[in-house]
Amino acid sequence: RLGEWPQFCKSIVELPGLVQTQPRFIHTVRRTLMRNRPISFTSIRLPVIPNAAMSELDGLFEVPEENTQRRLITAFNSIQKDNAESRIEEFTQVLKPTFYQWFSRYLIAEHITAGSDNQMLCLSILRHINSKLLDAYVSTAHVDTLTNLGSWLGKITLAQNKPILEKHMAMKRLLLQSYDVDRLTLVLPLVCRILKQGSYGQVFIPPNPWLMGILSLLAELYEYGDIPVRIASVYKTVLTIKLLQADINVASILRNRRLIDY
Repeated sequence: RLGEWPQFCKSIVELPGLVQTQPRFIHTVRRTLMRNRPISFTSIRLPVIPNAAMSELDGLFEVPEENTQRRLITAFNSIQKDNAESRIEEFTQVLKPTFYQWFSRYLIAEHITAGSDNQMLCLSILRHINSKLLDAYVSTAHVDTLTNLGSWLGKITLAQNKPILEKHMAMKRLLLQSYDVDRLTLVLPLVCRILKQGSYGQVFIPPNPWLMGILSLLAELYEYGDIPVRIASVYKTVLTIKLLQADINVASILRNRRLIDY
């Protein structure tokens, strides 16, 4: 019946001593407060397609005819590591810019979410095409498989020594929001896959402050967040891989924060 006294619950979760000594009880109270709120992850803001890129096509987009679709799909599927350069050249001759929207959805649905081998091929093709417009479509297309997308996002950012801007994805806020609304089972694998790709670059590895800040919060969630057993192994994986063999200080964000109105 905690939900019948929202103001009382809000006062409880703002008591620092109780937050530190009774983290599980505070988590129950916090979930009660969040239960009737709409789930909205404001910590993720995907980049908008720039006007300059849009004007490149004067707003014209089209779905290829069936014959053209088959030709594009056949050409794409014929690209292998040993013939990549020549086959990609042939493929891009058929792929018109007005097809980019259709192609980005096909690329994600059929290839990027299928696994890391396909992801490397997709990355090579995108590099060859070198279109900001196509990159924007691929970044903003809707997908369901968060785990594989985490690997992909990490490959095109951290592994390439490029940052994930806070205004696009605030990692720590995303973790806290998902914790509050019991969505860690969805968000945690996404974040861990993203971070793991940093091992293939030279910047986002310990002791990078941005990385260590996120790892500190992950360590706190693991120690004090009363996380479900079914996702505990994900923490152990990301906190013990060779890349992350570093001293990780356990954060106090979860225990000391006030209830945030997201």
